[in-house]
Amino acid sequence: MKVFRKYIFTILIYFLSLFVIQAQTVSTIHGVVLDSTGAPVKFATVKISEKPDGIIKAFAIADSAGVFTIEFEPFSSQFFITVSAVGFRNKVFSLSIERIKNFAPNNRIFLESSGKALQEIIIKADPKIKQNGDTISFKTEAFKQGN
Repeated sequence: MKVFRKYIFTILIYFLSLFVIQAQTVSTIHGVVLDSTGAPVKFATVKISEKPDGIIKAFAIADSAGVFTIEFEPFSSQFFITVSAVGFRNKVFSLSIERIKNFAPNNRIFLESSGKALQEIIIKADPKIKQNGDTISFKTEAFKQGN
């Protein structure tokens, strides 16, 4: 009788796990990130989260043509998509599970230019070790303990 109960319990657990696995569906969002002129925004970041500034649940980076694909397990009935790229303003919009079904593969997301250019950066280094031909010279002060 105990062996029979073990088999029944094992079979019950197996079928319950099938229902749990089946309940976890994967949703896919496809799209293209473009600037205001219609040119693709290369390597834009697309993030999915519960809140506009919340924890990232899934993300993708657009390719050189601005195309992205995100696969994720829906975690709530409504979530937020944030699209960002250097030189552009972030775009945040909400999306519900029902609207994902109507989110066509050619959805276009337009980003506005931020109007800010990156400043020039100059990096200067004072190397502690230099090599001139076959001669190596050291700055011994740089190797004192604590530096």
